[in-house]
Amino acid sequence: MKWTNALVFATTASAAAIHGQGVNFDILKQVDTTLQEIITMLNKENPAPTQSINGVFFHSRLTPLADAVRAEAHKIDQLGEAFSEEDGGRLYAPANKFPNLAVALDSALKGNGITAQLAEHGGCDIAGYIFSLQASLIDLSFLSHRILDRISSYAGDAGFDNLRSFTRSLDKTGTMFKGC
Repeated sequence: MKWTNALVFATTASAAAIHGQGVNFDILKQVDTTLQEIITMLNKENPAPTQSINGVFFHSRLTPLADAVRAEAHKIDQLGEAFSEEDGGRLYAPANKFPNLAVALDSALKGNGITAQLAEHGGCDIAGYIFSLQASLIDLSFLSHRILDRISSYAGDAGFDNLRSFTRSLDKTGTMFKGC
């Protein structure tokens, strides 16, 4: 009996340790928050001087975000089959806001001629930052969905579908700056 209890405890502790590897299942919430901040800054009625909304502005927000998403994708890949459908649901839940986020980002970048202003102030690098975020989100969705497919017949959910749709919209958004 003691040996069985010890085995159950060790198994539970091992599973907790795996999940305790620091996977941030709220990473897509961070994507939403960061992009909302960018949209708010772009939509201000009296926008900040164009010099403050430039390539450096986007670099300081999108590069660390893309790196964080990439790191979480790697951690999820390391979890393997310990990554559950519940984890997937929690991971993808914030993506349900992404359709509106894509529209708002597109609108903010097209509004008030901001794209042309950004191009004049080193904004051409913005496409690279957007595509970097897009690539890291694709990695995250691919790796997490691949694991879920292996452990069950996971068909995805609205959050997963919204994440994939959002990554496609980032392609369109990034191309706004290609001709700079």
